[in-house]
Amino acid sequence: KEVLTTPEFRQDRLDLAKTQTKSAISRRNDDADAVSDREFESIVYGRNNPYGWEMQYENVDNIKREDLQAFYNRYFFPDNIMLAISGDFNSADMRQKLEKIFADWTIKGQAVPPFPQVQRQANAAGVYEGTKTDVTQTFFNIGHLGGIFRDKDYPALSVMSDILGGSF
Repeated sequence: KEVLTTPEFRQDRLDLAKTQTKSAISRRNDDADAVSDREFESIVYGRNNPYGWEMQYENVDNIKREDLQAFYNRYFFPDNIMLAISGDFNSADMRQKLEKIFADWTIKGQAVPPFPQVQRQANAAGVYEGTKTDVTQTFFNIGHLGGIFRDKDYPALSVMSDILGGSF
């Protein structure tokens, strides 16, 4: 409950997370499959969309504790939270316990704006190649903008994707 309702955003933990993120950035070209996925996403979604955007060192450097606090205050409040729990328990009992635990969390927030729509990229159709000479594997991605999670056909699309090669 405390992590969700009264996070501290300790500076030492933020510094550690930033160091780990910078380390991941420095190694992001080591995995050819990850390079393929990253470049595919930037082509399909565009680099200005969160799906195609790539974290840079300067982005990490610019994150301040106050930014985390402001983000938390804007987006973390009861009307904007979904809590999922899995395990072997009685659902009614668990719901009652959770309602009791979170009863005093009554903060109200403004409605959250919708996530930006993905815009079809004018140059997306085509064949793109990235060369990584220090590996023996080849990775490729095929795809385009498609269904969304709330689409009535999403379950069928997901099954089709698995059959055709594992979750495009």
